[in-house]
Amino acid sequence: MQKVLPDGTLIYNTTLNSDAAISTRTNHINIGGSTGFDLDGQNMVAYVWDGGHPRITHQEYHGPGGNNRVSIEDGNASLNFHAAHVVGTIAASGEDSNAKGMAPRATVKAYDWTNDLGEAAAAAANGMLVSNHSYGWETNSLPAVDFGSYKEIARNYYFMRPTFSW
Repeated sequence: MQKVLPDGTLIYNTTLNSDAAISTRTNHINIGGSTGFDLDGQNMVAYVWDGGHPRITHQEYHGPGGNNRVSIEDGNASLNFHAAHVVGTIAASGEDSNAKGMAPRATVKAYDWTNDLGEAAAAAANGMLVSNHSYGWETNSLPAVDFGSYKEIARNYYFMRPTFSW
């Protein structure tokens, strides 16, 4: 449970990641892709918040990008299938060619969603560039006025974005 509305409605998080790797077509920018960019997430860190953590010993979190590329950052060790799926979608090394992620040489810092806003704000203050939060409120429990709306939580994430000067 993530929130209680004034009328007593309980709001729960649920996971929302489906076919992300296929729809992005990152294979075109990866090493050997059609663009020649050869981008595999080298020297990049992705931050992932989810309903638990991936198994950091998974074979796909090792390989050409290096060993031990996934770390648990908030001390909670509860494993979660969706967190494993998301981290794999982002950074699986392709030991199994059907499991190659979008950035197979990137590293991942994994968190559970319990303190996501505070942890993400701290990470942003320390240089975080990319984060994944593929979860949201269960729509069947939302009042119609809240469905698809950008309220306080969206505003809070907006204000912790990095500012760039070119």
